[in-house]
Parts: sequence; structure tokens; C-alpha cells
Amino acid sequence: MPSNVSLKEELDLRLHEKTCDELHVLNLQQVVDSPTHSFQIINDLQMHYKEVFAKDRTDLSLILTLGKANQLGPPALDALKKGLQDHLRMLKQTETNTKQPNAVLEHDAAKRRADKLAEILRSKLIWDNTHDELQILDASDISIRYQKLVSLQQSCDILKMYSLDKSQLETFEKSREEFLAWYSPATILALDSNDIKQLENIREKYSSLDRIQVFESNLGGYPKSKLKSFFESKKDELSLWNILDEIFTIWKRCHKTIDSFIAENGSEFVCKNLKEAIESNWQTILSVITTIISNAESPFIAAKSIGKYGSMWGSNPTFRGRDCRVSWIQAGVFSGRVAILVILYDYTAMIEEEGDSFILFLFSELAKSIYIIISEDYGKHVTSILLCTINKIMPDKSSRHQHNWLMPYLEDIQSCMYDIVNEAKSTFGTNFSRHIIPSFELAIREINSFLQNQDILNIQTNSVDIRKRKSVQENTEDKLSAICSAGYLLNMVKDVNDYIIQVTSESLGSTENLMLITKYSILETLTVKVVERKIESIANTIIYPMEDEMQKMWQKHAEELVDGSSNSKDDLSTSLPSFSVSPQNYVTGIGHGLLSQMNTISAYGNDRNFITAISCAASNGKKSFNVDEPDFWLLTEVATLVQNSFCSNIANFKKPSLKLKRQLNADIVFLMDALADLRLCPTPQLAKLADNVKEN
Repeated sequence: MPSNVSLKEELDLRLHEKTCDELHVLNLQQVVDSPTHSFQIINDLQMHYKEVFAKDRTDLSLILTLGKANQLGPPALDALKKGLQDHLRMLKQTETNTKQPNAVLEHDAAKRRADKLAEILRSKLIWDNTHDELQILDASDISIRYQKLVSLQQSCDILKMYSLDKSQLETFEKSREEFLAWYSPATILALDSNDIKQLENIREKYSSLDRIQVFESNLGGYPKSKLKSFFESKKDELSLWNILDEIFTIWKRCHKTIDSFIAENGSEFVCKNLKEAIESNWQTILSVITTIISNAESPFIAAKSIGKYGSMWGSNPTFRGRDCRVSWIQAGVFSGRVAILVILYDYTAMIEEEGDSFILFLFSELAKSIYIIISEDYGKHVTSILLCTINKIMPDKSSRHQHNWLMPYLEDIQSCMYDIVNEAKSTFGTNFSRHIIPSFELAIREINSFLQNQDILNIQTNSVDIRKRKSVQENTEDKLSAICSAGYLLNMVKDVNDYIIQVTSESLGSTENLMLITKYSILETLTVKVVERKIESIANTIIYPMEDEMQKMWQKHAEELVDGSSNSKDDLSTSLPSFSVSPQNYVTGIGHGLLSQMNTISAYGNDRNFITAISCAASNGKKSFNVDEPDFWLLTEVATLVQNSFCSNIANFKKPSLKLKRQLNADIVFLMDALADLRLCPTPQLAKLADNVKEN
């Protein structure tokens, strides 16, 4: 460009353009070659536009305009008023179609562009000069260094929208981070000592250097740093209580102070960072919890203790509070998972009184995490206790066929389940059932497997279930005791479920979302097998001696057929009336046996376990059953098997003689009379047989 005048004209012309590109103006070769001279020209232009703008605003000011108008007189004012109103109406109608701004707006736009160019040039000069000065400045001169960094930051805020030397920008950012690095630990120390003035000074430095986010991050680092230091310094003395205490202490110490330095809620901010600190140190916390659980000597004693002292907490103020609970835990009143939950309960209650919703939520989440750990471990604990109780079942060899010995073991299992319900209620509160039901159902499967694999109830078909040296009554009592044992298992499930409902409703008043034992169909299947097998065994106590006698009778009949020795006697027997033939011992034994069994079975008619087992078997076979007469149902099933066996053995007699027919007829008549006396009905097979051997 030939002269300064042409540069001034060029700049003036560009500033009056509607779309002035400031960056393009700065990159003009004339400006780049002589930035200082260009800056002076822009300053002159800026002053010129300021004067023009001020003059225009003065000429058009309301006071001056009104003063000139008053000199015109009333008639002229009225005419002027009307003219102005008409003109204003016209302006409003054509406002949207106006394409050219008036002179004032043009000067105003030019002034703003000139100001912007001046600001950019000034920032560019400061950036270059200060950047060079910072490189040679002594690092120990913190005050001057800070001032230079602030100047660079201010220039950077303006120039970063246009263009900056990348290497210079990186150097500035590095210098800024190095300068602020010292203030990170200083922030922690100021927070720890609650030095508000120092914190304000530090915040000002971060804010002036556009690093306020780093300052807030340093504030968040305080709870993390404090909790980390606590875990490192107390690693050999950690307990759940002092961990919770430290978390709450950190929150109390800093949340109000931090609240005054950040836009976010201070308590929420601190709790968020405490949560991150807890997560990063979770393995340490988990180790403490595991140690407490593994050191527990007797969970059941602990459960009973917490139930005992829990009632004291509600009625006596002297049993409330941290010191009381801690002393109990140290003294061994509580142990294991119960102690953990007592601590969590107490500390949460304290936070409800002394904290706010954010710290309460943090502790609630922490308690849930610990609760899950305890729940998972608790299921294993319950399973172990139940399996140990089941494995104690050991029959006495001398009384294996007598099943009365089994009942005390089953009662122990039920008592153990009751204790577990009480302990779980004390440990987990109203939602305790879901923590124990899976273990209960596993125990039921184990009981079933144990009884069947060991054939404790003698239900395998190849096992000997009849003791020949014992009477019908004694054998029957043994079988009935096995049936009652199977019924006890079903009643045990029902009683435990009822107890869970009772415990839940007493504390909660509702049984919604309650979990009960539902998977026990294997016990029903076992009961059906036991009843069916024992019906067969009870019937066999009559059938076995009957078959022996009938076998002898069949052999005698066969011999008579061979040697014909019965012919002379047949004539004699046929001359006698039929009622003169007496029933044989085997058939009277059937009648006596059924009568004895009826007396024995009827003694169990009111036994709850017996009724449950018979009801289960009857419903499985879809047979008619009167709940008031379970003994009669069982005797009917036994009598049916006896009759079937009797008929099968009678069929062995081929071509019986007249004498034998008369004898068999007498036997059948006696048997049917005996059945009628016992209110039993003959089977269709027996009735048909009676018709076949009846005398014509």
C-alpha cells in the first residue's frame, strides 16, 4: 500500500460494510506488516466514530428536540404533533420493508466493529509480549507470574475464537497447570482447617485462569483423600463401626463449606465423591465384613440375643445409642451378620436425625450392598445348619423296622427351621422369608433323598418289611408309625409356612410379597409310596399265614385226588347239612387278623400325621375318602388285598371234590360275614367266587 492515508481509507471502507469480516481485516498484508501503526489508525477511527455517534445522539436527543419544538408556538405544535403521528403510523406500516439502516445505526455498527478490531489487536500484542516475558520470568516470583498468566488467559479468551499459535497455546496451558499444581493440596489443607478466606483466594486464582472445574474437582478430592488416608492408617484396626463413623465425619466436616463454593448442592456433591471413594476401597470394606461373619461363633445365640435386647431398645431409653450397642458387640452379646445389621440399623437411625437426605441415601445404598453380601452368605449358613441336622438321622439297628425312632429327628428338623425363622426375622426384618425359603426347599429335597436312598421307611419292594416273630398287631403298629412319619413331613412344611405367616403378620400386619415353601411335591410322592407299601405290608401279615395254610390244604387235596381216598368220606359228608361244616383255621385267622388290625388302626384315627398321610394317598389314587374315617379307608385297602389274595389261592384248586366245595363255601361264607361285621364290602371277585362254590 503506498501510504497511511490509503490504509485508513481501506479500513474505514471495510468497517462500513454490512458484513465486515474482522479476521480478514486482521490478515491484510498492510496490517500484518505494521501492527503498531495499524493499531494507531484503528484507535483514530474509533475516536472518530465515537464523536460522530455522540453528536448524532445529541442532535436527536429528546430534550433538545422538545426545546426546539416549544419555540414554534401552539398552532405549529399541533400541526407537528399530527404530522409526527401520521409519520409514526407510516413507519409502523413500512417497518418490515425497511432495507437500509439510518445513519445512527450505521455509525453504531461501525463503532462496534472498530472496537472489536481494537480489542483483537490489543489482545494479540499482549499475548505475544506476555508470552515472551513469561518464558524468562523466574518461577519463584509467584505474584508476577500469576499476573502474567491472567493477562495471557484474558487474551486467550478473545483470540481463541480466531487463531492462536498452537505451540504458544500449549506452552501457556502447561505453565498454567504448573502454576495451579501447588494449589491442589492447598485446597485440601484449607478444607481440612475450614479456612474460608484461603479457599476464596484459591478459587479466585482458578476462576481467573478459567480452571474453576479443576477447583471443584479438588474439592471433590477432599473426601476421597481423607477416606483413603483413613484406610491406610487404620488398616490393622478397621471395624465396620469406625468405617461408617469416618464416612459420616468427613461429610459433616466439609459439606457446608463446599456448598458455599459450588453451584451444586454441597451435600450431594460430597456424597457423590464419598460413594466413589467407597467403591474404590470396597475390597477393604468387604474384608472387614467377611471377618466379622467368619468370627461368629453361634448365629442362633446371636439371633436370640438380638430378639431379647431388641425389645429393650423399644421400651427402655438406656438401651439405645451407639455406646450401648458397641459395648454389647465388643462383649459378644451379638455376633456375625446380626452384629453387622445392628450396626447398620443404629447408624442409619442416627443419620436420619443428624444428616440430610443425600447422606442418608448414601448410607442406605451402602447398607444394601452389605445386606446383599450377608444375604448370600446367610443362605449358605442356613443350608449348612439344616444339612447338619438332617445328617444326624441314624436308626438304631435293633429298631429299624420300628419307625417311632424317626419322629424325634424330624421334630429336631422342624425346631431348627423355627429357630432359623426367628433368627432371619431378627436379622433381615419383615422380608426375611426370601433369605431362608430356598434353603428350606433344599433341605426338603435332601430329606427325601436321604430317606429313599437309605430306605429308612422300608418302601423298597426288595426289602423285608414283615417280622414273622411279631404278632399282627405289632407288625401293624410298625407300619402305621412309618405312615405317621411321612405325614409328619407334610405337616412340618405346613406348620413352618404357617409360622412364617404368623411372624410376618405380627410385625408387618400384612403378608404381601411373602415367600413360602412351595416345592415339596416330592414329599407328597414319598408319602404315597409309603402308604401304598405299608398297606401291602399290613395285608401281608394276614396273607402270608393264610397262604401257608391254603398251600397245605391244596397239597392234601392233590393227594386225595391221586389215591382216591376221599370217596368213602364224600358219601358221609354229603349226608350232612351244609351248616355243619366248620370254617377252617386259615379263614378264621383272616377274620381275627382284620379285626385286630381294625382295633390297631382305629387308635390312629385322630392322629394328625396319620390323617394327612392317608388323605394324600387317597387323593393321589382318586379314591373316595371320608376325612372323618381315615382308619376305615386304610382297613378297606388292606381287606381288598387280602380278598384278592384269597381268591387267587382258591383258583389253584382244580376240579374240587364235593366235600372241598362244601368246605370252601363254608370258608367264603365265614369270610364274607366277618367282612360285614367290620363294615367292609366283599370285592366283586370274592362275590363271584362265592356264587361259583355255592351248593345248588
